[in-house]
Amino acid sequence: MARKPPFIFFSIIILIIALSLGYFFSSPLSLTRQQTVETGQLLLPGSETVVQFTRDPDDTTITQPQWGEPVAAFSMDTDLRSLPQIGPAEKTLGIEFEPAGIEATDPNYVDPVLQETAPGLAIPGPAVSFAGLDLSTWGAGWPPDTNGDIGPDHYIQTVNTSLGIYSRTGTQLAAFTFDSFFSGTGTPCDNDNNGDPIVLYDDVSGRWIITDFAWSNLDNGPYYECIAVSKTADPVSGGWWLYGLLAHTSFLNDYPKLGVWHDGIYMTANLFDCMFNCGFASYQGVRIWALNRDDMIGGQPLNYQFATLGTAYFSLLPANARGAGMPAPGTPNYLGELLNSNTFRTLKLSIDWNNASNSTLTGPFSTTIASYSNASSVPQPNGQSLDSLAGRLMAQLQYSEVSGTGALWVTHSVSTSSRAAIRWYEFRNLGGTPSVFQQGTFSPDATHRWMGAVGVDDQGNMAVVYSASSSSVHPQIRYTGRLSGDPLGLLSQGEATLIAGTGSQTNFSRWGDYAGMALDPVDGCTFWFTTEYYISTGTNWQTRIGSFSFPGCSGGPTPTPGEPTATPTATPRERETNTPGPTATPGGRHTPTPVPTSTSASPTDTPVPGGDTMHVADLDGISQAQGSNRWEATVTITVVDQDGAPVAGATVDGSWSNGITGSGNCQTDGAGQCAITRMYIRNTSNSVTFTVDNVSASGYTYNPAANTDPDGDSDGSVIVINKP
Repeated sequence: MARKPPFIFFSIIILIIALSLGYFFSSPLSLTRQQTVETGQLLLPGSETVVQFTRDPDDTTITQPQWGEPVAAFSMDTDLRSLPQIGPAEKTLGIEFEPAGIEATDPNYVDPVLQETAPGLAIPGPAVSFAGLDLSTWGAGWPPDTNGDIGPDHYIQTVNTSLGIYSRTGTQLAAFTFDSFFSGTGTPCDNDNNGDPIVLYDDVSGRWIITDFAWSNLDNGPYYECIAVSKTADPVSGGWWLYGLLAHTSFLNDYPKLGVWHDGIYMTANLFDCMFNCGFASYQGVRIWALNRDDMIGGQPLNYQFATLGTAYFSLLPANARGAGMPAPGTPNYLGELLNSNTFRTLKLSIDWNNASNSTLTGPFSTTIASYSNASSVPQPNGQSLDSLAGRLMAQLQYSEVSGTGALWVTHSVSTSSRAAIRWYEFRNLGGTPSVFQQGTFSPDATHRWMGAVGVDDQGNMAVVYSASSSSVHPQIRYTGRLSGDPLGLLSQGEATLIAGTGSQTNFSRWGDYAGMALDPVDGCTFWFTTEYYISTGTNWQTRIGSFSFPGCSGGPTPTPGEPTATPTATPRERETNTPGPTATPGGRHTPTPVPTSTSASPTDTPVPGGDTMHVADLDGISQAQGSNRWEATVTITVVDQDGAPVAGATVDGSWSNGITGSGNCQTDGAGQCAITRMYIRNTSNSVTFTVDNVSASGYTYNPAANTDPDGDSDGSVIVINKP
């Protein structure tokens, strides 16, 4: 893209002045590189570069999704323990892209949803706590961009520009650089990985997904997103599929973020047109990708769709669904951003994997939030201030679904009474314009808290991890949270410390740029998290990995007395797929079980004497696996009249229980049959129960007392389906 001569001329003049003052320019992660000296001390790369850019509030352009060029898959079957177990020798300093005109911190501002006190310590201490990767051995510079996720047997942590694989108890099984990891793609991913790493465990497919970005020419591109997908749930020796996705030919794909969704993996990035080694850059908007999960896990050419947004948008996060609350098929992925200091903005992306012309990107939908003042820099005992990354949401935008109610949770850093604080939200009513169900700002004392990451367990309990520091407290890793039945807007469980730092960062202000929070796919209860801290004052950052769970969590929602009241509330949404006619699938199995006692009849179900009645004549259940640690259950219902003739057009309403929740309905076909499927059941649930709550049809009265099942695997009203 041609650059306007006046801007180029101005840029050249500024560059000459900067060079004369001894500055140099560096890319977000691939900068002027400095080797470690023989004494083991780091040669520091020099002063930090902040690139300010302008957003045009009127450029609200939204392109609709379109196909990208398929990306070839490259197979890697190497045991990762055989890769060079060494980190990068060169240490670099990342650029910060900062929007111009961001609202300045108001030192006198008192947050309107401030939580000024912390209750007594109720939150559990860490279940595990172990050292992650550090700068001197594994890091490529500042900041580390710490990220991590948990699978059935492993924890994977990523930093700039290395990754480490650990057992659940903290044994490091393998560690290596992204350049060692990627090979064979024929793109810069093979040798020029530059950071902003993300790792996801996709518990829909039971596979790992690891990404970062790469380029060979910082100013001119092309720019790639490097994507690795494990062939099994074993990241060490199970093999990987490697992809080099061309993110853009001309614009740098900065700050990429990913989310797991029911129909694929969604990704976003900010686009920048870099020049002078990215010492200057013009903002070009946001790009969104939907990646085909089936292609990635099967090692097929990766098909994807993408859309581009104008410069009014910035740092959108894709919704990330974890735990039992996977959204229903057909639910769009939600994309969120902060528009200004009192507005959260959402877009919705629906993908048709057969026909991109049917895919849609709708919105934006604006939601008023409690106003805030942006966090400023954060103090340390040594006087070096740290960056708060104010003005943008902190990854990830977590999706939860408990008892059929979908919600989005997210956090960012704000300021109250001149100290950084954790602002958090729960949004509901996702089928329309999302509304604030609850929000709060956690700042119970004079310590600064920032750079958070939020998670939600299967019961709707929430946790947030963050950094904490002050002029008298070295940076620490702390966490807090709330139970689903706690008073709205409060983090009521107290605050715990994963590790108290014993040193501060010198020379640089860059911190973060993000932390990692993940929900354990095995139990749906345990939060795993990671971020940075210091053991000793200097530039050698450390990272820590920890976990905890709330007492009483068992992987399913638990009713709590005194459910809090809030407005507005969300419209419940089912996770079921409801299909006319039987849906037995090869590979599923019929599961006869002892017949439970039905309790579904109600006084309103009494037949009208002399009228036509109908009842359930058969319930059949099958189950089949979904990925490596999920399964689904399908119930086929047959409805007949008093003479045994099929009833077409009857609506069957039913509900799920026994460790899961949800409800659904279906309409019978000409054979009097329809089916309801409950997806994404954890392997920790050995069986689930389906109950027919009601059957309705014009001209008929439902007679539940006549319900029967000739197979003997139910009583016609309640059936138990076993795990496959």
